[in-house]
Amino acid sequence: MAVQPTPPPGGPVPAAPAAAAPLSSIAPAPASSPIAPPHEPALPWSENPNALPPVIAEKVRAFEEWAVINECEARQDTISFWMLKIPAILVCQFGTDRSGGK
Repeated sequence: MAVQPTPPPGGPVPAAPAAAAPLSSIAPAPASSPIAPPHEPALPWSENPNALPPVIAEKVRAFEEWAVINECEARQDTISFWMLKIPAILVCQFGTDRSGGK
């Protein structure tokens, strides 16, 4: 007497899918930019708020504000770094007596 295998708990296993069709046969080629026709220059997101959903537009505005603040902080950090680095370089170069103390 042959023993029959028990089916899996979720039901029968589906057959393997057929090979995927090429992408060009599934979806048509994308149209030109939906935001601005080719003859009009696209506006930055902050100048064209209707181009994005409100939630995404707010995230973009917040990101742009952060970028401006980050740029200012980076400039301040660079100035602070060089204000400390230049004196340290000068002391290392000219601050020690290289004649051996004689």
